[in-house]
Amino acid sequence: MGLRDRFWPLIDLHLGRHCTGQKSRVNGTETLYVLALRALVGGFADDPRNDRYRKEIQQLPVAIRVDVLCDMCDHPSLGDVLLELLADPVEFSNLLQHVPQKSVKLVCCLQWLESVQKSLPAQLEERYRAIVEGGRRDYRCGLRIGTFLADAGWHLQAATIFKLSLQQTDPRSVEELTVMVQLLRAFASSGRLADGSHVYQRIKVRLKDIYPQNLTTRGTAEADLCASVYQNFSLYHYEGQEFGLSYLYAVLSLNLLDRSSNTRLALGVWRQLARACMAQRYFGRAKLLLEQAISRAGYCYGLTSTPYAEALEDYALYLLAQNNAACGEVFMVAQHIYLDLFGSRNLLLSLAQGNLTFGLCRQAIGVGHRDAALAYVTERLNTFRRMLGQDHRLVVQLQRLLVTIRVMPFQDDQSTCGFVPKDSTTIVDVTKLRETVDHPLSIEDVRLAFYRIRERV
Repeated sequence: MGLRDRFWPLIDLHLGRHCTGQKSRVNGTETLYVLALRALVGGFADDPRNDRYRKEIQQLPVAIRVDVLCDMCDHPSLGDVLLELLADPVEFSNLLQHVPQKSVKLVCCLQWLESVQKSLPAQLEERYRAIVEGGRRDYRCGLRIGTFLADAGWHLQAATIFKLSLQQTDPRSVEELTVMVQLLRAFASSGRLADGSHVYQRIKVRLKDIYPQNLTTRGTAEADLCASVYQNFSLYHYEGQEFGLSYLYAVLSLNLLDRSSNTRLALGVWRQLARACMAQRYFGRAKLLLEQAISRAGYCYGLTSTPYAEALEDYALYLLAQNNAACGEVFMVAQHIYLDLFGSRNLLLSLAQGNLTFGLCRQAIGVGHRDAALAYVTERLNTFRRMLGQDHRLVVQLQRLLVTIRVMPFQDDQSTCGFVPKDSTTIVDVTKLRETVDHPLSIEDVRLAFYRIRERV
């Protein structure tokens, strides 16, 4: 009897196909499901060379398979097996496509494999390269994997996957533009602006080819794609410290959003525009955008989700720029969410999700002078670079922190001479932020509220 047959009633329940009966009975069956998975993984850990386990796991429905793979973490004897099961790019892409809600568990697998010196990104890159060189055309496979790695913070590895995926798209196509936008994001997020500049210029040319007219119509797939383009143009210029251009492109992306735009795009645009606003000292607009990002992320994804935690982290940086002591409390709420999602491994900086440099940023700003703060961060950056290497994800975030320090207001700045942050003494109640989740503004109302705010510069 195979695993599918042995555990099929439990699988039906887990996939939501069995909703009858008393609540206590359902909870009891769910417990049996968990125990069944533990028993399966425990048996496999005792006999990791048994191909029967491996084959039957591969035959399980994808949602159940991800649960099994996640439960294999922390079993040292299953490290090589787990890496083998996840390193097939086509299968990994299928997992991302069919059970996107389980991506957190895939990140947990990635973290554990990294902790035992087994690189899943490197294996995915090697095998996807073999697929591309073998002549199989499947750009979506690379696009999904690259997006997953970029979201998890492995930007350099994501860039390599995106470059391979780009080779499988047709020239001057929408698909080519879609992949190039994600490649630009990966280069900008990893500080590889020289590499990103070539992609940036190519996107500009392709944008004119595909949309020769000035695109002003909202609510279309073309408008959403252009909004994504402008958002990543803004990110590219922000990392290059061209804050005026960053603000300009972020506003263009805001103008293209519509009620039909997907939530992920809207959150990305608002958060990027908030960063650009902070660089321009438009703190009122930044606050509006971040509060709405928190509200919409909580409403759409829940108060224990990664998008909600990411929005909270950005709000903590805003409060830090305002010299508001509540920034630490807001940041800690985000960290507890990550801890609940990813477990104790998220306490390790080299593996953690989210903003890895907030504490160092807070220490640097406490120095009181911009040059001293930059020197403080640079010293620690060089230390981690020697320890971990130039391409380590923590080193990449530390490099980006230098840009954040240049954005933050300091008392010795001529541009902020006499500037008293409006929210420096405002008490921030995290529970109040949660209350706004039930009443997020519409995308159109956020845009109107943004333009109504008059900033004092």
